[in-house]
Order: sequence, then C-alpha cells, then structure tokens
Amino acid sequence: MLVYGVAIFVYASTFERFISITMVFLLFFGIMEMLFGFNAISVQREIGMRVIVTRMFIGFLMTIGAVVFLGFAFHLVIAVLLAGILFFLSGVLFIGFANVTRNR
Repeated sequence: MLVYGVAIFVYASTFERFISITMVFLLFFGIMEMLFGFNAISVQREIGMRVIVTRMFIGFLMTIGAVVFLGFAFHLVIAVLLAGILFFLSGVLFIGFANVTRNR
C-alpha cells in the first residue's frame, strides 16, 4: 500500500493516470492473492481450506474488478466507487486473515 500511495502522490496528476495506477495495483494484488492460495495449498503447514479458498476468491474478484474498473474509467463516480469497494474487500481480507493466523 505504501508503494501505491507513493505512486499516486508522484505520478497521478490526472484522472487517467490515477485509473491506470489503480488498475495495475489491483491486478497485481489480485494475482498475488491467487498465487498465495496455490502456494498455501502446497505448503506443509495446516491452513484451513476455507481461508485459502476465500483468499483465492477475493483475489479473483480483485483481478476481474480491475478489468471492469478499466471499462468504467470514463465514468468518474462509478470508477471511484468500484475502486473503493475493491480496496475495502482487500482490507477486510487482510484483517480476517490476520485474525485467523493469530488464533492458530
């Protein structure tokens, strides 16, 4: 998130640049979540399958959402709302996963 914030601060002087930076970040985050799920399946530590499937599903939604986000780039309100929803999902996922791993 720090890299995203710095990129927005330095590079996003127009709305189009904001859209492109946000889309790339959401794509990257979604793909990393799906890769985490595949990696967690192959690790010997016991992580609940529910947690892995949830992370992979949210990662899939983030990736698809980034592509849809690009389609709404010219509708300011819808694009910003969609970006907010996707970032909210990623935050909820992070908090939920932190709670699950802390309890084990």
